[in-house]
Amino acid sequence: MPPTTAERLNPTDATLWEIERDPTLRTTIVAVLRLRQTADVRELVGTLDRATRTVPRLRQRIVDRPGGVGAPVWAAAPNFALADHVRLVAAPADLDRAVVAIAEHFASTEFDRSKPLWECAYVDAGRGPSAVVLKVHHALTDGVGGIELLDAIFDASNVIPLDTTPDLGEGDWLRLALEDIVGVARQAAKAPFQVSGLLASAALHPARAVTGTVRAASSLGRLLLPNSGPESELFAGRSEARTIAMHELDLEQLHAAAKRQECTVNHAFFAGVVGGVAEYHRAAGRDLRELRVVMPVSLRRPDDPAGGNRWAPARFVVPADITDPGERMAAMRDLVLASRREPSLSLSRPLAGAMQALPSRLSSGLVGSMMQGVDVVLTNVPGPTERQYLAGAEVDGLWAFAPTAGAAVNTSLVSHGPRACIGLLADAAAVSEPAALNEMISAELQEVTKAALRRAPRELASVEPAEPASERPARLSALDTGFLRLESPDTPMHVGGLAILDGDVLRLPDGRLRRADIQQHIEARLQQLPGFLQKLAEVPLGLGRPVWIDDPAFDIERHVRFAALSNGSDRAELLDFAARTLAEPLERTHPLWEIWLVDGLENGGVGFIEKVHHCLVDGVSGVELAVALFDIEPDTAADTPAPTTPAASPSAVQRMTDAVVEQIADPFTTARALATSAVLAPKQIAAQISAVAGAARELANPSTLTRRASFNRTVGRRRELRTAVLKLDQIRSVGAEANASVNDVILAVLAGGLRTWMSAHHEELFDVHAMVPVSLRTKGVAEEPGNQVGGMLVELPVSEPDRRRRLATVCRRTRRVKAAHEGEGLGVVLHSLDHVPSPWISLGARMVAEQRMANLVVTNMRGPESRLYFLGATINEIIPIVPLAPHLGLGVAILSYVGGVTISLSGDPEVCADLDALAESLIAELQLLEQEISP
Repeated sequence: MPPTTAERLNPTDATLWEIERDPTLRTTIVAVLRLRQTADVRELVGTLDRATRTVPRLRQRIVDRPGGVGAPVWAAAPNFALADHVRLVAAPADLDRAVVAIAEHFASTEFDRSKPLWECAYVDAGRGPSAVVLKVHHALTDGVGGIELLDAIFDASNVIPLDTTPDLGEGDWLRLALEDIVGVARQAAKAPFQVSGLLASAALHPARAVTGTVRAASSLGRLLLPNSGPESELFAGRSEARTIAMHELDLEQLHAAAKRQECTVNHAFFAGVVGGVAEYHRAAGRDLRELRVVMPVSLRRPDDPAGGNRWAPARFVVPADITDPGERMAAMRDLVLASRREPSLSLSRPLAGAMQALPSRLSSGLVGSMMQGVDVVLTNVPGPTERQYLAGAEVDGLWAFAPTAGAAVNTSLVSHGPRACIGLLADAAAVSEPAALNEMISAELQEVTKAALRRAPRELASVEPAEPASERPARLSALDTGFLRLESPDTPMHVGGLAILDGDVLRLPDGRLRRADIQQHIEARLQQLPGFLQKLAEVPLGLGRPVWIDDPAFDIERHVRFAALSNGSDRAELLDFAARTLAEPLERTHPLWEIWLVDGLENGGVGFIEKVHHCLVDGVSGVELAVALFDIEPDTAADTPAPTTPAASPSAVQRMTDAVVEQIADPFTTARALATSAVLAPKQIAAQISAVAGAARELANPSTLTRRASFNRTVGRRRELRTAVLKLDQIRSVGAEANASVNDVILAVLAGGLRTWMSAHHEELFDVHAMVPVSLRTKGVAEEPGNQVGGMLVELPVSEPDRRRRLATVCRRTRRVKAAHEGEGLGVVLHSLDHVPSPWISLGARMVAEQRMANLVVTNMRGPESRLYFLGATINEIIPIVPLAPHLGLGVAILSYVGGVTISLSGDPEVCADLDALAESLIAELQLLEQEISP
């Protein structure tokens, strides 16, 4: 097929292609994937071949327009051969050294511009770990898109027809030129209306127009004006050669440290890199006061395709002489927040288009003047969240080496499971000792982490004053209100957690628990989380959803309680106590949470029970609650709560008035928001509509209505709690053999366990419908109280007797549901209920109580992989607990922690008897599945 307008390079991609005429501005991206095992080479080659049929750009080259006029285009490469792009390397014993050598070669050499712009090397050192080194041109993708591109390679199932007409004839070039002329004419036709609109706006708001123009001009100056040179004398040299270094850190520690100081991982990473560069200069006897830094800011939206570049550069000068790591992190935070408000970010695409229209020599010179005076580029890319496999080998780490593009150093952080994989790419003429710089950055990142954890929690000020907060209290969402209305004495709607701690350090010399320390420590930590010092206030006559108001009578002793079992009580007795405690509803006249410390366990252990209403937290925020309460280091000192003054509560009349005003204004606010979104993000709106349609089809499908199991009867007040503890490595091993995710293996184990258990109770076997909550929380966005979830229905193949086929069926069904984005679609539907009159929510809650779509709820949360502590006490086990809904007498909650996976089973013993047998069936099922799957 001939090229279409969609196959032109966008302005940013075209600029990245053109500037490489200057070799020092090379924009090659290199990635290293460390594999736990030796990959199956034949399968690896097959996977890459399928990927080239899935991702069109992998079989396309860039073709310049005749005469260099107009944007280059993507066209199918003639005579594509996979062997030109994939090489197999037999490494000596030192795998790491071989990987570094190949990566440096990839980063230092240019592409063959007549072929597709990627290369891959598989490095095999014999038995044991192996690696894949990828080389991709920046015009092909950016960092975030690169991660999405890898996802497509790992799951190359959507094979598309190949373009078999690669040659571009004169007619094609003429058509492209005419399309360009038409595009310019359209823009010219729009110009008078745009200008008149601007003039009218300026006439109505002259002061605002002048201020906005000055601000935009200043921002453009900061982005475009050439640098006089790098601030670092050591980093002055430039060449074509590149060197690399790599290390990894505990991402969970880095995240916990940053969060404790109201920062993000990005701010902590920024502070560590700047500190490491400063230390490198001090070691060389050079003073360094400032650094010129560029940080790419992603503009990629969820509905954007994986390829191409959707980012803008933020340029700033940062102080390099702040020795205190905590203060340095605060300074970096303010700089990053300020940079994200730069008006020039929104102009990056038009600027790239203007630059692409210039002769390549001039555009290269402009970019060179901007970048060759830069000391450091910082790149932070969120990596894969689930385990990934390539040709039967598990991906154990992912490092990216983003291009320097004229700068001295580019340091990239990619999150990969519990680790932060940090790759350093340096211009060999600028950095003479990259290994030393890498070690110093690693040491400073660890120091930033330790310093932030040692400091008292605090809120750091932003560069610009925040918008004044609304005086109106926060209102519950419709979903949160639904959990409130769904509650009854038989079905309390609170989520729970049970931790088992070593109790020695929690005791006074006389053996009693340190009650005062424990209570003040918990109060200090929970002050950081919204909603935990507030209670609910209803709106009179039910005219609106309840609101959160400060509790003027808040008393920590009402919420942090203590109990004691008989000395030497075992784990089963603690589970029974937790079940009884969680069976009691929370008192709505106070904040909706309790924590119980339970003494008397065998070996001096202490139980720690969390009980939080579902209208305040969902599963993910429940895990974050545990992270806020617990520490990653055994610090025995108790935090001190800050003094607080409760805000005045609105009167009943005020609450009613606010609710009525909101409901009157809501249709207009909603219409304006939808219109704005439709103009600014039409693809995202289309994707949401598609997801909602998928969810609607699923809900309307007659097969969605499930049969009733024995545990789908009216739930009473009693509760029973049992657990099955599995080994995470064992689950991963099964997943690696079957090319299944950890979640898929666990669901298959659950299906097999239910089959055994239901058979023992002489139940008819059928495919049980599980409602699996899907988190819609956005990474890096500040948490709000309440639920940000969707949900997907997964049929567990209980009727399938063969374990291999059972696992394959689970994989197929979860992939189908995920591909249809049904979880997000249900989330959009639930969010839209915020615009429904409040009385209808109560009606909806009653309808949910009678639902026939799900037999049980299965919630699966990824927990910490490193050990946690509470006031210095080691946390040995964490057990998640899910509430029961009407007619759902069995609930399943799954949480990973330090190499183990705990599956908790909550049930009404009158409805769902013999949970011990079900727990034993799950443990046995994993053993049997491993035996059948393993070669």
